[in-house]
Amino acid sequence: MELKHIEYFLALAEELNFSRAAQRLHISQPPLSRHIKALEDELKTKLFYRDTHSVRLTKEGHLFYEKALALSKQVQGVADKVKSANKVSMTQLNISFVFPALIMFLPDLLANFRKSHPHIQIDMKELYDTAEIQRKMENNELDAAFLHNVLPQTKGVSRHRVAAEDIQLVIPIDHPLAKQEEVSHQDLKNERIIFFSRELSPTLYDLFLYECYEAGRFRPNITTELTPAHARIAMVSQGLGVTFAPSSLEKMFRGKVLFKRIIRTKPVVLPIDLAWNSHTTNQHLLEFIKFTQAYFAAKQTSAPGLAA
Repeated sequence: MELKHIEYFLALAEELNFSRAAQRLHISQPPLSRHIKALEDELKTKLFYRDTHSVRLTKEGHLFYEKALALSKQVQGVADKVKSANKVSMTQLNISFVFPALIMFLPDLLANFRKSHPHIQIDMKELYDTAEIQRKMENNELDAAFLHNVLPQTKGVSRHRVAAEDIQLVIPIDHPLAKQEEVSHQDLKNERIIFFSRELSPTLYDLFLYECYEAGRFRPNITTELTPAHARIAMVSQGLGVTFAPSSLEKMFRGKVLFKRIIRTKPVVLPIDLAWNSHTTNQHLLEFIKFTQAYFAAKQTSAPGLAA
């Protein structure tokens, strides 16, 4: 039994006139008659009484009408849900971020984007695991990511630098180093270090180990590895060690911890990039990328730390 048979039957059952039913279906009467006969043959029962003056449903026809109508509504409901899901997928972007992006620029960027693109919904999720970010992008579960520049240079991933900020030492407010304006790596020799995972930035991680070795021929005592900076700072505020974090977080944790500049021959910065699949054809994502690039180009001269 074809859905077309159901559609033709319902039209005739409701119009009770072959001419009107055919007009409603945008076909001629002969094909309608053939489909109705084929349906009756398949069911081995008569669904309509027909004569030269009228068309009426039989008892079986009335029963079949109830079932066919329910089936038609069910099929239409499924079709509507599929269309709705497709509409959502075409107007929704899934984007991940790292916490410093939330402090530095993300709320303002999203608010401005929403004003000019109210039809595009953006779902945000905090993610740090680079393997997970890469997998989600490859599986089209993630459209873009604001991340620290740690993804390997993969052919299919495009990047745009949006920000870069100082990395500073974070200590408890009652720490012996609290009165110093700056600290050296030698000062960290006996400290418990709460550090980020090497996976976040192998370059920065290894640089820190090298700097400690150069400064005092010691290997830092890394007791805990925890990627989110705000989680590391929370541990520092409880006196569990010291950590390093982007300077943008200082304002948020003022009164709970102290941020100290580190003596270095060259400043060390942690970049934030916008990354996306190079082969995307998602027009809404392309609009977001273009908007983001323009946003940071306009902010570059007025907001230190932001980079186009």
